[in-house]
Amino acid sequence: MGNNLPFSRPPITLLSELSVANTAYDGTGTIVDATATAPATDSDGWEIDELTLALEEAIADSSWKIFHHDGTKFHMIAEVDIEPVTPAAGTVNAQLKLNRNDPTHGGIFPIHVPAGHRLGTALHTADAATVKSTGRRL
Repeated sequence: MGNNLPFSRPPITLLSELSVANTAYDGTGTIVDATATAPATDSDGWEIDELTLALEEAIADSSWKIFHHDGTKFHMIAEVDIEPVTPAAGTVNAQLKLNRNDPTHGGIFPIHVPAGHRLGTALHTADAATVKSTGRRL
């Protein structure tokens, strides 16, 4: 058998930090490149299976926006409402996970990010958070 079977592709985990508000829905404003930390050798792109938003502080009503950059501009592919959260002292930060099992947003997975494209994320409010993108190299 060849090495092109889905389970034979090397896994990848990418981290990005959010802290600036972006109230735009049209692909403008501050959008953090969630694929910026990928190794330069990943020239074929990625297939993202899960996104995790880890809040680093209390957050008011907000939304988490997910964008796809097609090589020219960002296009919003999903928006997830975030209810107010206050992480308890001494506990792991509150987390929001999206994957194909999510009843509302599961239809966007897997997210194919071919060579020359990027995955972007933003928060509607200026709150600190980390985004973890997990998937496979193409």
